[in-house]
Amino acid sequence: MERRHFLAGVRIGVSTTSVGCLADSLPTDGSENGNKDNNKSRISDGTNEKTIKKDPRVTKPSYKIEQSDKPNNPEDFDEWNDEYLGEHMDTESSLTFETLSVPVGHVRDTSFTDVNSPNKGAYEVRVVQNMDDYKAVFHKDELYTVDFNEYMLLLVESGFGSGSVEHRWARMEVDGGIVNLYGYYTDPYEQTDDIDTWFSVLKVEQPSDDFEFARVSLTVDKKRRIHFNSTEGVVTLKE
Repeated sequence: MERRHFLAGVRIGVSTTSVGCLADSLPTDGSENGNKDNNKSRISDGTNEKTIKKDPRVTKPSYKIEQSDKPNNPEDFDEWNDEYLGEHMDTESSLTFETLSVPVGHVRDTSFTDVNSPNKGAYEVRVVQNMDDYKAVFHKDELYTVDFNEYMLLLVESGFGSGSVEHRWARMEVDGGIVNLYGYYTDPYEQTDDIDTWFSVLKVEQPSDDFEFARVSLTVDKKRRIHFNSTEGVVTLKE
């Protein structure tokens, strides 16, 4: 992604309330997956006895992406389209869902601690299917109104980079027992100089078929879409 970085004074030490604590550090060798013990999803997803990897891991986006022209003057910054990575993404969804306002600090263990390598590409999706899962994941009780007979929660975390960048989620599709989530990064022209992960909690309609696992396809720049499953734990890529 052609980002405009304002990182001269980057804060490498991210607080544990914004990123959380993690027992498993990310690898430093550029391998695709984290610690082998972390390949299996720690949250119940119906397949926690089998790690299902996504191959290929990286593909080109299958839709048109048109980046705005770079403004010449600060007064023209409002002409920049922060959402260009997903402007032409299909939004017709086969499952209803909503993105909840849940700070990452409400999660007990976000699985991301390698703040000494803040530009590493790291990706994880986790599934919360019942109240026992919920209590194991969250510190707070803001979501206790979720009816897990009707809904489940997906937790998506990726990073690291400017805290002004956000996830956007366009649609969900069901393929048998697989729930596919499609989204992209925003790309603000002016970006803050903090370093953080990007975090989302989504409330998702339970699919009619027996649920197996969740898969995320996340467009991260004009040429790359990253795919990762809830059975894999933290997936890391060289960026």
